[in-house]
Amino acid sequence: MVCGSAGGANQLSHRRFACAGRSPWPWQFGHAKSFLAKPSFATDEMEAAVQAALLGLGYVQLPNYLVGRHLRAGTLVEVLANEAPALWPVSVYRSSVSPVPPRVKVVFDGLVSGLAHADELRV
Repeated sequence: MVCGSAGGANQLSHRRFACAGRSPWPWQFGHAKSFLAKPSFATDEMEAAVQAALLGLGYVQLPNYLVGRHLRAGTLVEVLANEAPALWPVSVYRSSVSPVPPRVKVVFDGLVSGLAHADELRV
């Protein structure tokens, strides 16, 4: 999801961007479109990219679960919603070997519990 305020995908080349990752990756849009942002701010932490967008340092393309509360609060605005890429399916697997190591069980159970409410992650 892209957050900020812009008129359309053709206007993105004239805007500032905040990117999560040492090297920017192409932003994905619907219909197999992509755009390589030239960041004015780059970070290894996705939460820092959220903060950059909140401070007006640039637009971000981040997962809904990171920006959803800010969209609901009105502190960020989704742009290019009609250009959003398809959602990715998520599957969780674990070995059937018994006994399951406690650390694997904790992670697995946490993911299953969290993903059971995946619709709440959508804005």
